[in-house]
Amino acid sequence: MVDQGIRNKLNLLYKILVRISLSGKSDWKTKIYVNVALSYFIIPEDVVPDNVLEEKSFVDDLYVCLLIINDLRKYRKEILMSFFSEYIKESVDQFLSENLHECETILGNKIELIKKEVGYDSLNKINLHDKEFSLVMGQELLGVIAFLYDELLKSKKVGKSVLDNLITVEELFFDVEKTIKEYRSTLKEVPFNELSIEDVFVDYETKLGKIDMSSKYRGILKFALPIFKILYGIQKSPRSDWVIKHEINCALAYFALSNDVIADTIKEGTGFVDDLFLGSFVLFDIYIKDQRLILEHISNKLNIDDIMYVLEESSELLSKDSNEILNFLGLKSLLNYSGVYLKNKNSKDDKVDDKLKEVLIGLLNLYLGESINKQADFKIVIPYLKNIKNTRKLGSFIDIAMRVVHDKKVELYLEQGEDKGRKLLELRQKLLTT
Repeated sequence: MVDQGIRNKLNLLYKILVRISLSGKSDWKTKIYVNVALSYFIIPEDVVPDNVLEEKSFVDDLYVCLLIINDLRKYRKEILMSFFSEYIKESVDQFLSENLHECETILGNKIELIKKEVGYDSLNKINLHDKEFSLVMGQELLGVIAFLYDELLKSKKVGKSVLDNLITVEELFFDVEKTIKEYRSTLKEVPFNELSIEDVFVDYETKLGKIDMSSKYRGILKFALPIFKILYGIQKSPRSDWVIKHEINCALAYFALSNDVIADTIKEGTGFVDDLFLGSFVLFDIYIKDQRLILEHISNKLNIDDIMYVLEESSELLSKDSNEILNFLGLKSLLNYSGVYLKNKNSKDDKVDDKLKEVLIGLLNLYLGESINKQADFKIVIPYLKNIKNTRKLGSFIDIAMRVVHDKKVELYLEQGEDKGRKLLELRQKLLTT
């Protein structure tokens, strides 16, 4: 029965999910899914209040983990199974069948509330099941071009000089290089040590309250607990939309990981600077979108000036690490996806730049061994794109390229004025593109 060993099963699932989150094989969508479980796990005030003396008080935490494992079984089975069998002897199908049913029986009418509170009910917007890529005319060609360039370069079918000669537009060359560099930065495999997984049932508020305040970073470390509280407070707010909920999940899941970009240490508190950076960035980003939502949750222990102070100080301390931190659990890609892709989906540009089309056809001919006429109508080219293998990687390239194009548009906008709104956007843009 599930009520015998809930915490033991939760401990095992937690380790599996952490391993998946840290794996370089996990794309950003997989990380966003895993964040839901890690975030719900450390929230002190969830639907069924946690009590270390009461086994069943963790049944909602177990249920959320099982939901995420079930989704990964459907859409990311290869990466799930590379870790699942290390911890659980039963088949994944049997394990899920038995435990999901038992959890649902215990939770009853609380199920929908649990899904809503942590944003599980909006994960369909992330579209984890999408195995195909979607081509929006004039917007995503850069991603396809960068993907083909990278694939051909790795295959060594042709030399780099041949590929470079195909890219006749100088600006495009730099955009391709930037897209490839960004993609490769997402493939970093984080070393995992079982000993780095602390007691998963630790009270995070108590933990943050024990940070050494004699540290030289005490000026920002004193805001660790207030930032943590404000994050989960906003997450529970009915004003929080799906993007805000998943932004907060990124920040809370990052708090949950002890072996993140800078390993967490209570002594000296150095390892929490990156957690504070991500937490303050998320709050700052929410403030840009919905000032009222932030103002409703700030207190005398943390106001908007404090949030800005923590963000500026921590980003300066972290320097180049800030980009890796924003990428670590998929936040950067989430913001790109929600801010660019979903908007462009409703406003397609059917005009395809002729020079981009010629570059694409040239690379496509080399990749597929075809001889498509460079002057061919783009509608003739589209069917050939269906022959591209590794569509998940292609989708990642398209996501990144969309952001590269978007960043250029935002930078142009920022050059046009100096009002307060633009200054806030400028700081956000600087952090996202560092």
